[in-house]
Amino acid sequence: MAPFGMESLEGADLLLVSHSHDDHGLKDAIEASKRWGGKVVGIFELANYAEREGAEGFPLTQGSKHTFLPSPSREKAECPR
Repeated sequence: MAPFGMESLEGADLLLVSHSHDDHGLKDAIEASKRWGGKVVGIFELANYAEREGAEGFPLTQGSKHTFLPSPSREKAECPR
């Protein structure tokens, strides 16, 4: 689950998910991607699952590297504390 609530994910460009346990945010990441955009980033299987659920997935394999550039269409968001 999102530690600050679902609304805290609004505007996120990247939604990073380490694995599919319910307490690690996969469902929230998928819902946030569908509501507000943003990519669900995770291992190949998680990214494909997210896409099957209607979200935008971005697969990364263990040890792979990718440089994500800021989205020009989004304003910088403050992290809730």
